[in-house]
Amino acid sequence: LGIDRPALERAFFDGGVHDDVTVGRIDADTFAHAVAERLHRGDAEVRAAWALVVEVALDGKAIVDELLGRGHRVHLWSNTDPIHMDKMRAQLPAGIDEHTASFHVGAMKPHAAFFAKARARGEPAIFLDDLDKNVDAAERAGVRAHKCAGPREARAVLSSLGLISS
Repeated sequence: LGIDRPALERAFFDGGVHDDVTVGRIDADTFAHAVAERLHRGDAEVRAAWALVVEVALDGKAIVDELLGRGHRVHLWSNTDPIHMDKMRAQLPAGIDEHTASFHVGAMKPHAAFFAKARARGEPAIFLDDLDKNVDAAERAGVRAHKCAGPREARAVLSSLGLISS
C-alpha cells in the first residue's frame, strides 16, 4: 500500500475494528471500509492487502495432507476474520472437516466461550497452538493440547502420538 508499518498497524488495529471483525461484531466489508477510510485507499485495495498477511506454510499443508491421508479428521480452530479464513481455505487441502473461526463463534481463544463453542462443532483428539495462553485455556476446557511454534514442532508432537511419520 506504500504506507509505513506504524501507520498501517494503527489503521488496522486502533479503535477495535480488528477485534470487531475477528469476533464477528462487524463483517469483512465494514472492516475493509473502515480501514480504507483511515488509509485513504479503496476497500478492495485494503481487502487485498489484508489477505496478504496470511500464508499457510507448505510444511503445515503437508502435515494436514498426511493426517487426512491416514484417515484422521482435521478441524481448524482459529482466531481469524472472514478475509483471512477465505485465504486459508484456499490454501489448505480439501477434506478438513470443520473450520471454527472466532468470527463464527463470537469469541477468541483463549476465552472459554471459544473452546466451548468450538468443541460443540467437533470434539478434538488433540489441539495444537503456538501460544501458551491458548494451550492452557484448551486444557482447562478439557481438550488435550500441545504448544507448537511451527510445523516442525507440530510434526514432532503428532509423530510422537503415532498420528503421522517423523
